[in-house]
Amino acid sequence: MRRVLEGTDGLVYIGTAYSGLVYRLDPDSGEVTSIGSPPVESTPWIFWMELARNGKIYGAKGVGLFELEVETGEMLSLGLVPGEHQTPLISSAPIVRCIHELPDGSLIGDTNRCLWRYIPDEARFEVLADMLSFDDNGVLAQSLLVDDFGTGARGFFHLPGPDAILSIESDGSVNGYSLASKERFHARGPIPLPSGPAVDPERDCWYFSSDVVARYELEDARKGAKPNR
Repeated sequence: MRRVLEGTDGLVYIGTAYSGLVYRLDPDSGEVTSIGSPPVESTPWIFWMELARNGKIYGAKGVGLFELEVETGEMLSLGLVPGEHQTPLISSAPIVRCIHELPDGSLIGDTNRCLWRYIPDEARFEVLADMLSFDDNGVLAQSLLVDDFGTGARGFFHLPGPDAILSIESDGSVNGYSLASKERFHARGPIPLPSGPAVDPERDCWYFSSDVVARYELEDARKGAKPNR
């Protein structure tokens, strides 16, 4: 079980990894019903589903985006996320690990290595950035929005103030992408992150590590500065 959310009908929808099935739970009766696997030809793992403002649930099986109509339980394929999803030195199969709805109604998500957007009104995908990076010597530096595959993706966050996507790696580093300028930024963080971050959506991102609270200011992050502590 990878993703659990409540639909507009009051039922709970559950996406599963390794089988790619979606279940529906009635919290009043406790009855669990399988509504099957989305009609998508991709890795059979569902890591994320998102309830949009239009009442539909959007999710991904592997790198195949699907739409779930809550009223009927019908699932429709919206196509495969384009782009390169394999990462060097990592054996993970192609998967979407996080999806969020932006204020304009479009969906933004990530795969093993790329950041993408889907515009429902136009039924169109757009690859925004390849989140892999290499150092000055050509050595791969992990710089993904979500880097902890196998232990549970922490996800990424949209900060509407600066209109940026932000994520924190397990070593405390921050990866980001500005939707306004279409630029990536990265800031090294010295604090390991055993638990997920909490977000101040107006300006910056806070996260907790043991008894330490660190805050990343976006302007400082773009300059490669260490976080305030």
